[in-house]
Amino acid sequence: MINNHVKSRVFFRNIFVVLVYRILLIMFLFSLCRIGFYLFNYKMFPDVSVRQFINMMRGGLIFDISAAVYINLIFILLHIIPLEVRYKDVYQSILKYLYFITNGIAIAMNGMDFVYYRFVDKRATADVFQTFAHDDNNTKVFFRFMADYWPATLFTFFLWFLMVYLYNKVKTEQPEVKNRIGYYTVNILMIPVIIALVIGAARGGYKHSTRPITISNAARYVDSPHDVPIVLNTPFSIFRTFGKKVLVRYKFFTDDKLTALYNPLHVPSKAKPFTPDNVVIIILESFAREYVGSLNHNLEAGKYEGYTPFIDSLINVSMTFDVSIANGKKSIDAMPSILASIPSLETPYTISYYANNKISGLPELLKKKGYYSAYFHGAPNGSMGFDSFSKMAGFDNYFGLNEYPEKADFDGIWGVWDEPFFKFFGEKLSTFKQPFNLFCLFPSSF
Repeated sequence: MINNHVKSRVFFRNIFVVLVYRILLIMFLFSLCRIGFYLFNYKMFPDVSVRQFINMMRGGLIFDISAAVYINLIFILLHIIPLEVRYKDVYQSILKYLYFITNGIAIAMNGMDFVYYRFVDKRATADVFQTFAHDDNNTKVFFRFMADYWPATLFTFFLWFLMVYLYNKVKTEQPEVKNRIGYYTVNILMIPVIIALVIGAARGGYKHSTRPITISNAARYVDSPHDVPIVLNTPFSIFRTFGKKVLVRYKFFTDDKLTALYNPLHVPSKAKPFTPDNVVIIILESFAREYVGSLNHNLEAGKYEGYTPFIDSLINVSMTFDVSIANGKKSIDAMPSILASIPSLETPYTISYYANNKISGLPELLKKKGYYSAYFHGAPNGSMGFDSFSKMAGFDNYFGLNEYPEKADFDGIWGVWDEPFFKFFGEKLSTFKQPFNLFCLFPSSF
């Protein structure tokens, strides 16, 4: 029994086990910050049920682990170098204070947002530094802020105390090395393992088809876009928006002059009632005008046929726009551009400062007319954050690879082949109640 107790004690003081404990500790504190954020602002989230809040807490862990490894990159690196100096008291003291300072600031950021959120209606992003960059009395404002909102200040101090107390409860212990070759081999092999885990944690997973998670991905875990700030944490929100361009407003005309030149606001005649037609939007990837025969009658002496006989047949009986303007250059720009009239503005909207702003997308607008809406995309769920943005835009449901029944049709990289996914789309259409429906189909491998 004594030997087992000694082995257990050595295991729990193993430097890698202690490292995991310390990362889990900051994640635990971030979860407490999330609970505190909600409690301090519960009146702003009146419709959040217990089930929804539990789901937000679960989803928030993904953003917490990402923020935790970003904050503690140097701390993690100093843990895994295979040198015996890492067990020395001075070295461990440096690690401890590095941990307290970096994570203490991160906790304070979360505490700040308990109150700052009430003024900006979103988690703080990197532009907060520009907001206060030119103020001369930031120090006075800071201390006044702490005094005026003392409950948030006390909560932050409590988390600092908890961090210090729980950190000091577990310490590393240098093992007795009997086989130095085996010892250093194991320690060296742990380096790529931990680096791989850190990369996966920072980007939110290893799927090749998805981008690293950003603030817009939080919509995946809420029923209402308004509740997204509960899922996020402030350090992650700042990290993911750092370096993104902020829009500069230019005003070349007065509003009256601009309206006189061109007024984009169209108010339909009340004499003509709203027609509740079904709406289907098909988004084609990299589908240029020159592929469409009906749009190129001037080519090959009028004999050009193109590659789209079915689209040509539709064009002959449809309203068609010969001239169009691209609002984006990449796939990730498609949904905001087409469904919410939001151009990329150099930075894709879904990874910009404004990703969690309230928008009036086509699904949300038609929902007021009694429409049900669904978005279909044959790629793995989470690809380019489309599933998250579908919620932000107001879609009722999202159908991706997870919802597609025949996984054998997945090409292994991009998504389900277009023909079977179109058939799946058509079969689903026949199951929805008619009329009042909006469907958007974005094939994954066209």
